[in-house]
Amino acid sequence: MPDMASCDIEVLSISDGTALELCRLPALDDAMWAEVKAYVARNPETAKAMQGFARNPEAMQGWLQMRAAAEHYQITLDRDVELHNLIEALEADEELAPVFEDLRKNGMQAAMKYSDEALMLKISKKLREYLGQWEAILQRLEQMAFPLHEVAKEGDVRLLQLLLQRRETREEPVDYQDSKGITALGYAIWAGHLEAAKLLIERGADAQLVDSFDNSCVHYAAGYGHAELLEYLLEFGFSMHRTNASGLTPMAVAMQSHQEATMLVLDTFGTT
Repeated sequence: MPDMASCDIEVLSISDGTALELCRLPALDDAMWAEVKAYVARNPETAKAMQGFARNPEAMQGWLQMRAAAEHYQITLDRDVELHNLIEALEADEELAPVFEDLRKNGMQAAMKYSDEALMLKISKKLREYLGQWEAILQRLEQMAFPLHEVAKEGDVRLLQLLLQRRETREEPVDYQDSKGITALGYAIWAGHLEAAKLLIERGADAQLVDSFDNSCVHYAAGYGHAELLEYLLEFGFSMHRTNASGLTPMAVAMQSHQEATMLVLDTFGTT
């Protein structure tokens, strides 16, 4: 029998004249709960599909997650980073991949096919497992002196998103330098991780100062030979004429490092 102590039961009137006893999860705020009730009330087929699990807290959680996943494929939403990551994890799961492929093609219509208690419980279980794994990884990272720098070196955008989200919650800076005087953005560009660099810049990283020698992001991209990254930075509007503490421009740094590909990019932008 399901544990009824973990949620309140509310009787909901459906538009076809029937009623449904619905479990309200404690984590839902009033606005979200009102949205769920309104959606179920105006969709009798949804209410019918939910009859077998509407009083089960874990199954209700799974249904809500499945609904969010269906909407993820049906329309463009501003999603919370962790929800986005959870959906991506489910997509990659061998057992659930066919379900999410169907959702990708058919949206909410497909979601109704999968609204059974067994699948909902399975989704909830897998999500708890994924959350536990990520939490363990994040805890290990945050025990390091410079976790953001380590993830930027690897270019793991998913972990970088989660770390940045946590830092924003704590109002911690993105641009702190490590023991070598380099920022996380500096490492992302040094390693040539374009998406990681984009994310850091979007989250407010200072692209004009990536180390203690006054090098900019353009200096790093030019000096380490990352032509695609350099093109992105120049198209974004970062200067190719800025000098570092030694008075060197990005072109001078590229020439010193014999980086012909980035020298060509700089030369092209310099003549446009």
